Amino acid sequence: MVIVIWYFRGNLNFYSRNKLLINLSIIWLIQNALLVISVAIRNIWYINYFNLAYKRIWVFGFLLMVLLGIFTVFVKLTKRKSVQYLLVRNSLYAYAIILLLSLFNWDMIMARYNVRHSDKAFFHTNFMMELNSSTLSVLLLSPEELSQINTLTRQSYPDRDLYYTTSQFDERIRQRSRNFLYGYPLLGWQGKNFAEMRTYKALQKMKLTGAD
Repeated sequence: MVIVIWYFRGNLNFYSRNKLLINLSIIWLIQNALLVISVAIRNIWYINYFNLAYKRIWVFGFLLMVLLGIFTVFVKLTKRKSVQYLLVRNSLYAYAIILLLSLFNWDMIMARYNVRHSDKAFFHTNFMMELNSSTLSVLLLSPEELSQINTLTRQSYPDRDLYYTTSQFDERIRQRSRNFLYGYPLLGWQGKNFAEMRTYKALQKMKLTGAD
């Protein structure tokens, strides 16, 4: 974008004989768009093998911003728009994408996705046990699920010793769940939200005890 702004600054933006330069720039923009698609595909494959995480989600948000940026540069070239057009449009697009991403409980989405795919993708125990409290009911896994995760980790990931074991993960989640059951009713209305209210009700049904 900066290179296009530099070359199409001033009168060159409105010069009638700049067709060749515009066409070459459009080809270059298309190449960059293909590169964005390539990165998105690689990110999808990475998620396929290593599950969801914050930065892998934000990669898609960033790539969407890049595609919109490429589109606005294309409009600038073909419609002879100003630099102000680029700044205003891209600022609005970035703001809209950030607002859109903030509408979702990504911790819950990651918890559900990663648990659902734990039979074929790496389950990062260190990361998963630190997700927010709304995910606790999802992360209370059955012995069969924990055994499945443990088996896959031992078979496919040689650096497994760098992470907490499934038994340590389970102990941590159960302790957090008991603490949550005790502490949630003590919160004032300002400290409560819908997601954690649902988690509290789900944990109550599970009837956790100190021996669990």
